[in-house]
Amino acid sequence: MLCVAQQTERIKVQGEVVVTNEQDKELVAIYNTSSEKGTTTDADGKFTLDVALHDRVSITAIQFQTFTVVIDKNIIETKEMKIYL
Repeated sequence: MLCVAQQTERIKVQGEVVVTNEQDKELVAIYNTSSEKGTTTDADGKFTLDVALHDRVSITAIQFQTFTVVIDKNIIETKEMKIYL
């Protein structure tokens, strides 16, 4: 019996959480639910995350409503992700 598992190739993207008011943007949880790996933002709202096309990324913080972003072709090509809260 032969089993073959397909590995999804992910790329590293640089991201930033942008807030319009003076709320804290440090330690916002950025979690790739497709790969089950995540990170948190630094004091400037910046983060790095490995993603693939169509991955779902959840953004969670106590002070903000949780939402999900689906990785599109533009994010893959630019290797950048900006999230406005």
